[in-house]
Amino acid sequence: MDGPALREFRVALDNVRMTACTVSELHNTREIQKNPQVVISFLTAERLRRFSQVARDLCQDLERESGSWSAQAVNDLKNSLNLLRERLGTDGASK
Repeated sequence: MDGPALREFRVALDNVRMTACTVSELHNTREIQKNPQVVISFLTAERLRRFSQVARDLCQDLERESGSWSAQAVNDLKNSLNLLRERLGTDGASK
């Protein structure tokens, strides 16, 4: 298995693990009547960790495959990042 395929496989496994963990946490929360905010905070932290990893992987892919990404895929990514910036309340500049 080559590097990029192995990374994609790792991300897929991470997604399965995250889904299983989420289901387990939600089940536990219902059973013991915990504050669901604890689960939401956990999920948010995990999504941030995963997003950071995906962003690093994309940077490596760009360095290796400069110019081979479809224009639509790059545009979709830019739109998603712009939406994220808006939700974070920043224009991308550090505060």
